[in-house]
Amino acid sequence: MSEFKKSTILLEKLSLELEELHEAFGNLPPLPPPSETLSVTTSPKLTDFESIRTQAEELLGSKIERYRQRLTEKDPVTGNHRYGDKMKKSVTEFIASYEKFSEDLANVFAPEGVYESLRQREATEAENMVRAEEERRKAKEEEERLAKIRAEEERLASLTEQQRQEENEAKEREELRIKAEIARKERQEREAREREEQERKEREEHEAERAWINSIEVGPAGFKFQLERLPLSARKCLLQLYTQINSRPEDELTRKVKLDNERFHEDCGQYEGGQEALIAAGWKLQTLENIKYLTLVEPNLETNLDAWSDWYDAIKTNLVTLKEILEP
Repeated sequence: MSEFKKSTILLEKLSLELEELHEAFGNLPPLPPPSETLSVTTSPKLTDFESIRTQAEELLGSKIERYRQRLTEKDPVTGNHRYGDKMKKSVTEFIASYEKFSEDLANVFAPEGVYESLRQREATEAENMVRAEEERRKAKEEEERLAKIRAEEERLASLTEQQRQEENEAKEREELRIKAEIARKERQEREAREREEQERKEREEHEAERAWINSIEVGPAGFKFQLERLPLSARKCLLQLYTQINSRPEDELTRKVKLDNERFHEDCGQYEGGQEALIAAGWKLQTLENIKYLTLVEPNLETNLDAWSDWYDAIKTNLVTLKEILEP
């Protein structure tokens, strides 16, 4: 089976799955009050949408541009287009279908889209389940407590004074043990909730960063666009940075910028287009020991000379662009 046929089948599969998830989300029943239990239904999960997006990005994203390019390519010997009329029509229709699918997928992950609504619904369901379970646990504990009190009252009525005193002391010790155990469990539950909240915040922050990065056009045109948004002082800051990198491309410290660096923030990072310009130039957002960096990652010169050459050529090109903008 050809690569194009495989891509077509995959796109049809992902489009159908996305449509089915949309339909399933639209058929979800309203959430019941926290005191009631939601009936078991087959509902879409966040991971279902994430899986579709991942497959589209990893298995189709890079191929689309290759198909676009081949639409205009010609055979160097015959001068004929690489694709015949029938194949050209199929590829054009495939690209149009992919663009429609990409638009639908982007709507799903928009701030007001299905993904965010489903995330909020799942969070509410989880909170309701925890609350209902807590209420059942408290009701059961209260029932058991009252039963123990009744049994204790009946038993104490038949004990001697000395026995009653010994029993009371033992009871006090047991109550202290139980209180300590309850306090330990409550502390563990509180710590677990705090960890879950922290993980949720980190996921949301990661999604926001990913959306921000995906909104930036990467390449010479995107780099130039971001530079044009910057004031003169910020452009000079980037010119100085790229001059140093061009002189010492092997110096990793020169190619790593802390986002909370006061000097960088004051000279460039605070402006719209400051951080975006580096992203457009191929810099990567990384987190090391809870500190965020923008890093220009160097390919391995020994194992991949072509990639390293392209990387260094891009540095020189960006330096030329900076000089042209500063000295038109």
